[in-house]
Amino acid sequence: MSYDLAVWEGNPPADDREALSVHLALFDEYLEADIGELLPGNPLVKEFVTAMAERWPDSLGEDTPWSAGAPDEGSAAGPIAYLAISYSRAEEVAAYAESVAAELGLICFDINQGRLRTCPPASRR
Repeated sequence: MSYDLAVWEGNPPADDREALSVHLALFDEYLEADIGELLPGNPLVKEFVTAMAERWPDSLGEDTPWSAGAPDEGSAAGPIAYLAISYSRAEEVAAYAESVAAELGLICFDINQGRLRTCPPASRR
């Protein structure tokens, strides 16, 4: 089990319920389907994934916060990226992910809590 975050580029959801719906649709379309293997992440999403992997590279051994390896190109497809974090480091990594997503104007959704962590202003669309 892992603590999971989804980060995506798009219109800000009105609330947590809409964010969950958007997350599920994007996950199914880009990460669960075969197209995700062929479609790279959008530039901002790739920048987010790179920032996360640079902060915590997978070479940290037992101290790594990743439950499924550091984020890489396979963690993102099109407008969405998915992070699987170990529970022991979830608070620290999620807070950093939230700040990076906000800086990039991306939406950060906490899957475990079913709530938005960031939602960029409509003017940043």
